[in-house]
Amino acid sequence: MIRLAAYLRSKPGTREHGPGISEQDTGSRLEDIGSRLGGISNATVSMLLKNAREAGLIEEKVVYTGGELSAEEEDTLHTLTFQSVLYKQIVERVEAIGHGTAPRVYLYDLRAEGGEDVAVSLRARAFANRAAPDLRRLLARPSVKTIGVSWGGGIAATVDALLSPEHTPTRADDPIKVVALCGEPLDDRPTHESSSAIAENLSLALNGSRDHAKTLGITPAYIPTESEAGDLIWRYIVSTKPYLEVFGPMRLPESARPKESLSSRPLCESLDAFLTSVSIENGTLGYGAGKIYRPEYLDPDEISKAVFGDFGGIPLPRDNLSDDQKKTLEKLKTSWTGVTRECIEDCMKKAKFGHRSARPPGTVLIAVGKQKARGVFQAVVRESIVNHLFLDYEC
Repeated sequence: MIRLAAYLRSKPGTREHGPGISEQDTGSRLEDIGSRLGGISNATVSMLLKNAREAGLIEEKVVYTGGELSAEEEDTLHTLTFQSVLYKQIVERVEAIGHGTAPRVYLYDLRAEGGEDVAVSLRARAFANRAAPDLRRLLARPSVKTIGVSWGGGIAATVDALLSPEHTPTRADDPIKVVALCGEPLDDRPTHESSSAIAENLSLALNGSRDHAKTLGITPAYIPTESEAGDLIWRYIVSTKPYLEVFGPMRLPESARPKESLSSRPLCESLDAFLTSVSIENGTLGYGAGKIYRPEYLDPDEISKAVFGDFGGIPLPRDNLSDDQKKTLEKLKTSWTGVTRECIEDCMKKAKFGHRSARPPGTVLIAVGKQKARGVFQAVVRESIVNHLFLDYEC
């Protein structure tokens, strides 16, 4: 705090930009302050500034720097305005339903990238490059010790953007556990969008090493409960150990639970953040462009009648389900091997306590493209299970 005070005293109080227009000059970037104070971290600078504000040592003013806005600045202003309106509308919708809180919104304007006419993969990559800095700051908060991840192309692209050479690992000295929370589709679809692959890459981006990633091994995304081989598959999953470390014995069918008890708490119960996406509209319970439930096991039409889609594999049910649709929903839940809604709700609640910039992030939803809008509305407004929402204009 003493070094911070000395630094602030060494800087002029204001810089004039024209009649009546000034800008308080206390160092606009945390990196600049940190480097001038001997290379301390952004988190430490934030803490010092927070303490200084509370002690009345810093006066902050909102000012306009003057001059004509460039085209880029106008686009930024338009995005911020739209983001503010969107957030207000979300708050009104959530309050009208009577439960939950609205998430913080991060909006990215990709219209200059070609918008709707651009291939989904290219739009996801453009989104990832824009969102990566904000996501890095969010996930690298000192309060974050364990992150869970689901699957999908948007998440994979954004995590890949975190691996760019200009981004150095921010948690190498205090590594974060990154946990895969969805099994594998186990077919010919690309594995780079799987939960395990994303967990390893996110650990590499934040920690500088894949060693702090916990995967589920060869656990399949779902197990047909009516299959004679169901219990055998569950017992095989348990024998590989990683699944027990992530989910614990109570996540297993009783017939597959090991006799010995685990001494440690399952990782899924210790999540400070959950990074996920939602399925596209009419693409219920999907992995990428495909579906994880095969038609011979569950009729896709029956699934779509029971759920809107999924939130990291967790079904988002429709209203007023019939008895048959409730049975379909129960079958989905019992055959799904991945994260449960209860774990996500516990993670979400963590984000409601403490200072906004310091508390754990909770659930973080990434959605690119208008085909994700229905699922986003269901997860954000109807279900209220999102703390931070990253999306583009199309969505």
